[in-house]
Amino acid sequence: MKRTSSIIIPHRNRQGNLRICLDSIRVAFNNATDLDLEIIVVENGSACFALDRHAYPFDLKVIYNADPMPIFNKSRLLNVGIEESKGEIITFLDADAITGPHFFYSYVVLDDPTVTLLCHRVRYLERPLPEPYDFPGLFDHYEEFRLAYEGRQHPACDMRGRDEVLPVFGNSQCSIRRETLGDLRYNERFVGAAFEDLWFLRELWRRSGPYFKGVMPTDPMQSLLHIYSRKDDLANWRTAPIVNANREIFNAS
Repeated sequence: MKRTSSIIIPHRNRQGNLRICLDSIRVAFNNATDLDLEIIVVENGSACFALDRHAYPFDLKVIYNADPMPIFNKSRLLNVGIEESKGEIITFLDADAITGPHFFYSYVVLDDPTVTLLCHRVRYLERPLPEPYDFPGLFDHYEEFRLAYEGRQHPACDMRGRDEVLPVFGNSQCSIRRETLGDLRYNERFVGAAFEDLWFLRELWRRSGPYFKGVMPTDPMQSLLHIYSRKDDLANWRTAPIVNANREIFNAS
């Protein structure tokens, strides 16, 4: 029987990176077996946005969310994607993500009913990616790239690379069974960058109690790269006042 999965990608003004993301998913999908996959791109306010939905071997859906959003609200778009998704497994990815060629092999972790969350290891790609894209070759050098945030002991405790430290919460790139997610949704009070993912992970931990179990595979081919740039074309979404306001919401909740 096929495993059904939905990948939810919130998006605004990341068209170039989004196409790289989708191309990498295509490679991983072609390497997968018994996978029924839908990709849901929740689009808000991009200039000249266009995707050829028929260019991919999976079901690619674009939801045009026209909510007024002067500052990008990732949580709202993720929640829209959850409501539209059909898969038994739901994966949350940024438009800047590049999936490893065997990314979908990691889903076997969720066959264990004691596992709450599949956490995806992320490293930063901080150099231009030349065409044609050689995704297997890129992940052959995975260990050369800088590790991204990895929550351990507590969602807000960054202990990247400390694989021996439990529990593991990872970062915003994660997968979960629909039945485990239940009615949990992202907190839309977090506007702009930071803390929306930590709140979600902490809330999942709280609801799971002593039974919480996060697992992070370390095989590079099952992991992720993140196209990294501090020159943020979402301009006003990562400023000190925004991050501080989100920190206050997180600490008070």
